[in-house]
Amino acid sequence: MSVPTNEKGHPGGFVSAYQPMSGRTTHTVTSSYDLAEDLQFPRSLITYDKMRADPQIAGVLEALAQPILNAQWDLIAEGVPENVTEFVRTELGLYGPENPLAQFSHQGVSILDHIAEMTQTLMWAGFSVAEQTYTVAPPTPEQAALGLPEEVRHLRKLAPRPPRTIEKIEVDKDGGLKGIVQTPLNPLDGDITIPVKQLVFYSHNKIGGAWEGQSVLRPTYRPWAMKDMYLRLDLKAVDQHSTGFWRGKTSDAKRRDALYESLANLRSGQETVIVTDAQDEVNLLAVNGQLVDVVARLNYLDREISRSALAQFLDLGHDNGARALGETHLKVFITKCSAIANYIARTVTQHIIRDLVRLNFPEGTPYPVLTPGDLRAQQGASAETLKQLMDAGAITYDRTLENFTRERAGYPVLDEDAGPRPAEIEAQNAEAARNAPPPVQVGPGLATVTELPTAVTASEQTAYERATSLYQQLQARVGAR
Repeated sequence: MSVPTNEKGHPGGFVSAYQPMSGRTTHTVTSSYDLAEDLQFPRSLITYDKMRADPQIAGVLEALAQPILNAQWDLIAEGVPENVTEFVRTELGLYGPENPLAQFSHQGVSILDHIAEMTQTLMWAGFSVAEQTYTVAPPTPEQAALGLPEEVRHLRKLAPRPPRTIEKIEVDKDGGLKGIVQTPLNPLDGDITIPVKQLVFYSHNKIGGAWEGQSVLRPTYRPWAMKDMYLRLDLKAVDQHSTGFWRGKTSDAKRRDALYESLANLRSGQETVIVTDAQDEVNLLAVNGQLVDVVARLNYLDREISRSALAQFLDLGHDNGARALGETHLKVFITKCSAIANYIARTVTQHIIRDLVRLNFPEGTPYPVLTPGDLRAQQGASAETLKQLMDAGAITYDRTLENFTRERAGYPVLDEDAGPRPAEIEAQNAEAARNAPPPVQVGPGLATVTELPTAVTASEQTAYERATSLYQQLQARVGAR
């Protein structure tokens, strides 16, 4: 049975153009499926760049970025040779929590700085690009003990290429990324073409060959546009309604145009004046009826902006929801942030770490994987949730749990040389009571031997055993009689 080996269709998201000079056909990304002209690539970048200046949108973008930037980025090196893992760490400046000070003295690429810049661009633009370059040089002093050859291909730079400078995103017919075309600094120079082998390309929610991705601001475009319109109307209404409406009368026909022009130019202010003649009559009419509540509409649109990014917790307050509702919203939001962080980790692993290992080690050498950790676990549990778990017996109170809770809350951890805490003493006494031998029943009319004290010495233990033996002998005699 034959199997298909060639593609007949295409993934969409790009257009084809024939170039007579070169005689070849190029395929470039386009957003022709988006009905809003302002959101079609590359024009969309201008719109999104303008939108992110809005205070509500800026807060949403910052809320999305912070969990990712503060994640516990590290390498998973299971099954990877130790020298390969350490080489990747030294190249990326990612030394892990056991050696946090090393990254501050690291020279070269810092993968954490790269992630920070790419993440924030990815959020508002929908994609972010970096050009990676290498240099051939001997191993660094910190790589001396890793058994590397005399010359190593070091990762020299991960240089960002801002989205606003990218004119085209070129793809192959099957939708695979081919490269980007960047605007030159000097207009007299030709366009700069960077092939895919030199790129690290991040695309948020990419569909088919649409490598421009989807900005997190795309769903907020409509409420943002309405909010911008309402703000302009509100400014105009404040200017008009703060002084009311002027009405003028004059018996001189020649004065009519001059009086109209004077009244039309009146604006609110401390020095608002008008000069009239004796035959002119001017008075101020107050606004009748109820004005449109623009503030309520603006608040509604702000909530819509937050909801589009699953950041509803930003709008919660004393009138807008309980704490439990905020925690529910936060869990959904962190899940979204975790998905974005995992995508960034996969891209770094496939296009940076894998290339580093392939360029410096034999073919087939396994390579470590970048991970942001569990963002949901890094948020910790609330005090109310922690108490509920402890009351239910799902977790127990000990020094490890207390140190973890203190560290998450920003308090100093317990000193290892400190004595036992009251809760620890109580737990030790309870454990000793559970492990104590049962009482010995010696017969009718005789007392029952009580349990051992919770804390006993060696001599007290010996005396207890001797007394127990005597009671057992006495019990045997009573039974015989």
